[in-house]
Amino acid sequence: MNLPLYFIILATLITGCNSNSNEPDDQLIQQSFQQHFGKYEELLKMYREDMTESNVSFVSAEDPSRTQCNLRPHKNSCSLRIGRWKKYQSLLQQLGILWIEHNSLTDPYYFVTYYEPILMNARLKGVVFSEEKSPQVSAYYPKQQWRSIQRGWHSFLIING
Repeated sequence: MNLPLYFIILATLITGCNSNSNEPDDQLIQQSFQQHFGKYEELLKMYREDMTESNVSFVSAEDPSRTQCNLRPHKNSCSLRIGRWKKYQSLLQQLGILWIEHNSLTDPYYFVTYYEPILMNARLKGVVFSEEKSPQVSAYYPKQQWRSIQRGWHSFLIING
């Protein structure tokens, strides 16, 4: 194999370059959020209720079996009320959200709209909500950038790895 071609292929694999990438830019994420602000608020309210009632920490639009519960380990229950996941699925799909995640009681709420695995890492984008006046990034995701949309709400980019 031609040595320069080998390096181009290797660099493409390492950096995750993809000519067919459908990664949304911040402006698109923010415009979509502004258009659907009420639905984001509804999802946040539902999620907070389910954190208390069902110990939820992760809800996916993909399948109810992917729901995770681990914020308060002393709680045994990890199931959503009947029909609740269908409500999540409907809202998540309308908004193009892949999942909602909240890793600890002090972490912000992540509404992930874009996920691209890159070898052992990943690139995530979406909207994040934090009530902190000076938001602190998640310890779980230390490499991230936020751009303010409106009070408490930001678009984000995370490079996981």
